[in-house]
Amino acid sequence: MVQAVITSLTNELSKLTNMGYQPVVLTNPGARLYFRKLTERVAPNLTVLSYAELDPKAEVQALGMVKL
Repeated sequence: MVQAVITSLTNELSKLTNMGYQPVVLTNPGARLYFRKLTERVAPNLTVLSYAELDPKAEVQALGMVKL
């Protein structure tokens, strides 16, 4: 399962960076730390935030999804 998440993440990161975006991953608050630790070796500069860290007025546009 871990490898499937990493593969999905790297595919999404490649797609978004090729489009000129700086990807940010949004997770639920309970998963944020674990997701960051899981991905830090393959994407050390990836920003991982939880929805709780966003300003409620911030507009978010999903351009991809990491999935199994």
